[in-house]
Amino acid sequence: MALLVGLFFCGVFLIGTIVAVAYQLAYETMIFPRVIVSEIEISNLTKDDAKKRLEIEFANRPNFVQVFYRGQVLAETTALSKNYDFGWAVELAWGLGRSGNILTKISERVNMFFKPRVIDLPINYDNDALDGIISKVVARINQEGVAAKIVVNSAGEIRIEPGSDGFAKNYREKSSASRKP
Repeated sequence: MALLVGLFFCGVFLIGTIVAVAYQLAYETMIFPRVIVSEIEISNLTKDDAKKRLEIEFANRPNFVQVFYRGQVLAETTALSKNYDFGWAVELAWGLGRSGNILTKISERVNMFFKPRVIDLPINYDNDALDGIISKVVARINQEGVAAKIVVNSAGEIRIEPGSDGFAKNYREKSSASRKP
């Protein structure tokens, strides 16, 4: 009985090892399954093919940018030029499941079967055009404050008229023309 249990566990270990080695060899030159870059699946592709796929997909997307403030569209344009860092995203996708010790690699690869890994594509915007759009929006957002007043009407009644707070946004502090996760 002990011999059968031992043979069973040896068989399971041997099959597991064969599957792990076959998986490693199959994906030696490809990105592992279930890797998504900005809603585009690049699994089972080589680095070059993944980069080409991203370039083709993003070439077909319109360059449309909207600026929202409190649920309202304050500006929109198609003239804002932007560049994508496809190489960085592909390198990050390639490195998934390949770094760390053997247990880390196995854990990451198994987790990728149950939940896809999503990578946000870095975008670089034209700083001057972005500053122009933001300055127009800030001019619409900024409001002067109104001080409260004490008013005496013709009947001699004293009334306090409430003021309102102003708002001024210094966009240069937080404005960034680049996004890299």
